[in-house]
Amino acid sequence: MKPDSEYKYELYRKLIHLFSTVIPVIYCFTSRDFMLLFIGAGTVLMIVLDLLKAYTFIFENLYKKVFSGILREDEKDFKRNLFTGGTYYAVGIFLSVLLFQKEVAVFSILIMIWCDTMAALVGKKYGTRKLIGSKTIVGSVAFIITGFLLVFTLQYLFPGFNFYKAGFITVLFAAGFEQLSFIRINDNLSIPVFSGYVFIIINNFI
Repeated sequence: MKPDSEYKYELYRKLIHLFSTVIPVIYCFTSRDFMLLFIGAGTVLMIVLDLLKAYTFIFENLYKKVFSGILREDEKDFKRNLFTGGTYYAVGIFLSVLLFQKEVAVFSILIMIWCDTMAALVGKKYGTRKLIGSKTIVGSVAFIITGFLLVFTLQYLFPGFNFYKAGFITVLFAAGFEQLSFIRINDNLSIPVFSGYVFIIINNFI
């Protein structure tokens, strides 16, 4: 198991991720155009903040004081890693809404929010055996179980849309993709986009 202080830090980060469940919930009751404007504005703001913290001394110090508790070590080197995980998170959500129909976008975003979060928390707490890189077997199991629960939940909430047809297979593919830690694309960006396209492909061929 990881040290308690490290796990508490990760738990705090992931609780913020889970809070963003409000975004797909809002999307369920609003239009695609509204969400693109809403999320797009937030994404642009986050990009501007990333640029300011990287290239202005005053804002860099202010940013570190405010967000030091949730920044990973690699994210504290602002010039080497220009964008934080939060910015990739916003871009991933924006692309999901832009590229996919509402039901698929909601599913893809929730996979990123819930499956990736549970995989990280369970994997860091209980994971010892690893498959690829830092990803653990127990973390992947948590990812899949959470994803299957999402499929059942969304099928109940959207009875007119068949999540069963491609949802379970999409979760398995996403769990496998999440294991590929050697791919140099932030999970917050790659997982929702990958999941959405896999769902569409499977849905069209089954």
